[in-house]
Amino acid sequence: MCFWLLLAPIFYALTDPRESTPRADGAPAVQHVHFPPFSRTWETVKTCVHIAAVLTSIPGVGISAYLMSAYYQDPSRISIVGLVGLPVLLLTFLWNALELILRAKRQWKTGSRPATHVATGLIISIITVWIGSSLARGTTRTSCRHFDFSVYDTCLDHSDPFSPHIDPNMPPCVTAFVLINAAFHLFIFLAGCVDLHRRNKENRRLDAAADAAAASRPQAGGAAMETVQNGVTLAAPSLQVPMAAASVHSLRESYATPHAERSAV
Repeated sequence: MCFWLLLAPIFYALTDPRESTPRADGAPAVQHVHFPPFSRTWETVKTCVHIAAVLTSIPGVGISAYLMSAYYQDPSRISIVGLVGLPVLLLTFLWNALELILRAKRQWKTGSRPATHVATGLIISIITVWIGSSLARGTTRTSCRHFDFSVYDTCLDHSDPFSPHIDPNMPPCVTAFVLINAAFHLFIFLAGCVDLHRRNKENRRLDAAADAAAASRPQAGGAAMETVQNGVTLAAPSLQVPMAAASVHSLRESYATPHAERSAV
């Protein structure tokens, strides 16, 4: 379930709809963009980071799977490093692979939306930092199996509590791959924040340009401002004084005529 919750934003980004802001003055709606202005250098850097994340996830997934396979041969040889590292590295591999597929579909000009990078990069970086730091403490700590109490409690045989009876170099490798991916996704999170700021700045510029164009556009037919008083629409005196006077005069006649007819009756 967690996999789909983290990967759902990129499938939503495939549609790439355009949002618009309706305007009260009747002007055409402002088309907002979901991506910042294109920069080939910046997009190349982000693409390289995603490629590096994929390349570091593949060997991590392989080593973690090997550590997990030892459990099926001998349940007493289960490795906590493989049990925890496999789903984390598999998640980073799937996310970055899908991001690269999306970038290839869009001719390497852009990927998913900045908000998607912010959310996914933050979640994965927190998970990898937390798990990587926990595994780092475990893979560097050993316990003693046999002591020699005759020489100041000297340990004669060490054991690894996280991965007994396996190659001692494999768990640190998995831990290193997890921490490297944590650094990559921290960069992806920060890059998403930068892109989100640039996108919002571009949308504000579009709104300001639309407001300036609406302010400089003359009113249709030279219509003056109108006010409503006692249910009757009257023109502003400062703009159309003769029309306002004629309207008031006709209004008085309309009130006086029925009164005169009632008096005659």
